[in-house]
Amino acid sequence: MKPPLLLFIFTSVSLEALLVLVTGNNVGAYKPTDDITIDCGSNTSSTVDGRIWIGDAADRSDYSPIEKTPSSITARANGSTPTISGFVPYSTARLSRSEFAYTFYVTAGPKFVRLYFFPSDYLNFRRTDSFFSVEAAGYTLLHNFSASLLADYTRSLSFYKEFCLTVGEDKILNVTFAPTPGNSDAYAFVDGIEVVSMPKHLYYNTVVHLKEGIKEDPEMWYNFSTADALEAVKRLNVGGQSVGPADDTGMYRTWEADDEYVTSLSIGVLPVNTTIRLNYSEQVPNYTAPDSLYRTARSMGTDKKVNRGYRLTWSIEVDSDFYYLVRLHFCEFQIEINNPSDRIFEIFVDSQLVENHADVTEWSGKGMPVYRDYAVYMSDGQNKRSNLQVAVGALPEPITLYPDAILNGLELFKINNPYRNLAGLNPDKLPGPPSASKAARISIVAGVASGFTDSTSSDGTSCRGPVSYATTELTKIEGSSLPSDLCRHFSLAKIKAATNNSDKVFIIGVGGFGNVYKGYVDGGATQVAIKRLNQGSQQGLHEFRTEIEMLSQLRHRHLRLQICTGAACGLDYLHTGAKHTIIHRDVKTTNILLDEKWVAKVSDFGLSKVGPASESKTHVSTAVKGTFGYLDPEYYRRQRLTDKSDVYSFGVVLFEVLCARPAVSRTAPMEQISLAEWAQSCCKSGAVEKIVDPHLKGAIAPECLNKFCEIAVSCLQDEGAKRPSMNDVVSGLKFALQLQVSAEREVTDHVGASVHDSDGSGDDAAPIRGYGSDESTWAAPTTTSGNDVCNESTCSYDSQKLLSGAVFKIKEKSKFFQI
Repeated sequence: MKPPLLLFIFTSVSLEALLVLVTGNNVGAYKPTDDITIDCGSNTSSTVDGRIWIGDAADRSDYSPIEKTPSSITARANGSTPTISGFVPYSTARLSRSEFAYTFYVTAGPKFVRLYFFPSDYLNFRRTDSFFSVEAAGYTLLHNFSASLLADYTRSLSFYKEFCLTVGEDKILNVTFAPTPGNSDAYAFVDGIEVVSMPKHLYYNTVVHLKEGIKEDPEMWYNFSTADALEAVKRLNVGGQSVGPADDTGMYRTWEADDEYVTSLSIGVLPVNTTIRLNYSEQVPNYTAPDSLYRTARSMGTDKKVNRGYRLTWSIEVDSDFYYLVRLHFCEFQIEINNPSDRIFEIFVDSQLVENHADVTEWSGKGMPVYRDYAVYMSDGQNKRSNLQVAVGALPEPITLYPDAILNGLELFKINNPYRNLAGLNPDKLPGPPSASKAARISIVAGVASGFTDSTSSDGTSCRGPVSYATTELTKIEGSSLPSDLCRHFSLAKIKAATNNSDKVFIIGVGGFGNVYKGYVDGGATQVAIKRLNQGSQQGLHEFRTEIEMLSQLRHRHLRLQICTGAACGLDYLHTGAKHTIIHRDVKTTNILLDEKWVAKVSDFGLSKVGPASESKTHVSTAVKGTFGYLDPEYYRRQRLTDKSDVYSFGVVLFEVLCARPAVSRTAPMEQISLAEWAQSCCKSGAVEKIVDPHLKGAIAPECLNKFCEIAVSCLQDEGAKRPSMNDVVSGLKFALQLQVSAEREVTDHVGASVHDSDGSGDDAAPIRGYGSDESTWAAPTTTSGNDVCNESTCSYDSQKLLSGAVFKIKEKSKFFQI
C-alpha cells in the first residue's frame, strides 16, 4: 500500500501563546545533562570553543571502543591539507576491518548523536574502500555507507551526520560500526562522536495527521513519539547568516544561511529587526532556535504585482522513499505588521497546499516565535534522490492588508521507516566541480526540434571556439546561421542521457523558454547547463534559436582577466569604499557570480565581518570560519581576522583561474593536494608551465603570465602584512591585461594576424622571473586607475555594482551596516 503523500503534524497543545518570563538573547537557554565529545583516534584531549574533545586512544580513556577482535587502529589522514590537519575532530580517526562499538552511559531520554567523517587515505586504508554500517538504539543509521562517495557528491572535504535517538531506562547507548560483509577491503571509520541531551519535547511533541489535503479528520491522528528516530537533513536560518554550534541554544546545532537553497525566480527581500523584544512561550521556549533566527527572515517584498506571479521557494535534496518532518519557524517583527489579517499567506510542501490561511500574528502575536510542523513522503520512482520543496505564496487584497509571505527558519528531518531504518542509498559518483578557469568557459546546452537547446561553451582566451549542440551528431540545425567551425553536434539520445531523461532532480533554474537542467557530457568530464524549450512557453522557437545563436557566437579574448579584475574591484570596494571596512571572510570561486554580460559579482556575505573600528586596531578577533583551501593560515593560527585574509583567499582564486583545478584536490599527489602550496612552489622554481591550464598555454603572453603569477604569489604571502592591498591587486591585474593586449598588437603589427587567429601552436609560456630573496618587495604598478575609460587595455568598473545585491547586511555587536 502506497503511503499517503502528505501528513500533517500539529502540536499536541493549544496554539494560543502562553507568555513566560524568558525574553531575548537565549541567555541560559538549555544546559544538556549529557555533553560528550569524542576525538576518535586521538591520544590527547583538546579544547574547542570551550568544549573538551576527549581522545579515545588516551591511556585509561573512558571511551575506548569495544571490539570483538582488537583490530582497530588510530591514524592521521595521509597528506591532509594544512586546513584539515589539527582541526578537531577531523585530524585523527579510528579505523577497522572488523566490528567495533562505543558504549556511553548517559541519562534516559532523547539525544543528539553526531558522527564526524573526513574521508581520506589512512595508512593502508584507501579512501574509496570505506563501506560500513552504523547502528544505535535499535536503529540502522547508516548501511553500506561510503563516506567518500557522499563527500564527492556534496563536494565537501569533511562532514557530519546528525541523528535524534532516545536512550531507554537502562541508560546505555551503544554505537556500533561494522564493515560491509563480503568485501575484504571494506572498513569502517569515524573521526569524532558527539552525544548531547535535548529537551524532551523539542522534537517529540507532535501528533501526526494521516489525511491528504488540508481537511482535518480527528480519527486519523497518531502520536509521533520518542520511539521514532530522526536524521537531521538541514537547518536554515532563513534570510540571516549561518549560526555555528557555539552560538546555538546549548545543543550545538548548525543553522546554515539559506541563500543557495532559494530556487524561485525571485529571491524576495530580507527584512531584519535586531531590536525586537522576543517573547517566548510555553509552546516555543527560548531554546527552540537562536534569537537571531527570529530577528531575520525572507519575505516576498512589497510589490503586489510581482508577488502575484511567483511563490518564494526553497528546495532541498533528500533520500527517496522516506517520510520527512518539516518544521517552519515564524516570527512577525516588521513594524507595519501588528494585527491578525495584516499578512495572511499560503504554505506549500512538495507543491501541496498545507496552509491556505497562514497568519503568524493570529497564531502567536507580534514578536512571539512560533513554528508549524508537517510531514511529507518523498518518492521519485527509481531515483535515489528527490527535491523537497517548501514554498510560501501571497494572497490578494482584500483578504489580507499586505499581499506578502514570510519565513524565518526551516528544519528538515528524515523519519525512520517501519524497519527501523534511517539509511539511504549511496549517491552516484559525480565528477568534481568545474574549476575556476572552466567557470569562464561555461557550457550551455540546448535542443531545437526535440525541445532541447543547442549549446555554447565560451572559451575565454582559448583558440577553440564555442560549440553548439543540435539534434543529431552529424547534421547542422536546420536554418541555423552558425558556422560549422563553431558547432559540435550531439544526438537527442545523448542529451537525454546527460540529464537522465530530463529528471527533475537536475533542474537548476526556470526561464522564459522552459527548464534549465544540469548535465554531464564527454563521459562526465564536462558539466553543462541544458535549456529545454517548453512547448507551452510564452517565447517561441524563433526567439529560442536566436538566443542560442547569439550565445554560440560569443567571444571575449580577455574574459579570464576581466572576471578576475571585476571580482578584485568588488572586494576592494568592501575594504575601502564603504564607511566601515567589510571583510568578506569567504572569498572563493563559487562566491563569484557572472551576470548576463559576463560581469563578475562578489556574492554571499553570510560570514562577513565589520573590520577594525579604528586605525589603532589592526584586526578583529573572531572564531575561524571560511572554506578549506582558501583559508588564510595566519587567521587560522591566531584567530585574528584582517582584510588581508580576503587577499590570501583571492590569491587562491587567481591560481584556480590559471590552473583549471580546485583549491584542494584529494586525488592529487601529496605535494599537489593544496593548490596554494603547489602553485607557489612551481612559481618560485620557475616551473609555471606545470600548473597552467593546457587550454591556456600559448594563448597568454609571457609578460602577462609573469605579472599574473607575481600578483597571485604576493597574495599568498604567509604574513598578512606582506600581502598587497586589494587596490594594488586591481592595479596589477589591469597592468597584466595591458601587457597581454600590447603583446597581441605587436604580433598583429609584425605578422599581420592576431595571435588568437593562429593555430595555437605557439611556445609554452615562459617561466616566471624576477623573484628575489625577499618577496615582500612586490609593488603593484600604478599605470592605470579604477576610473579609466573602458577600452581594449583598461576597463572601468562601478565597484558597488560588482556586489551581488544592492543592499547587504554585516552583523557586528548586534548592529547591521547597510551599504
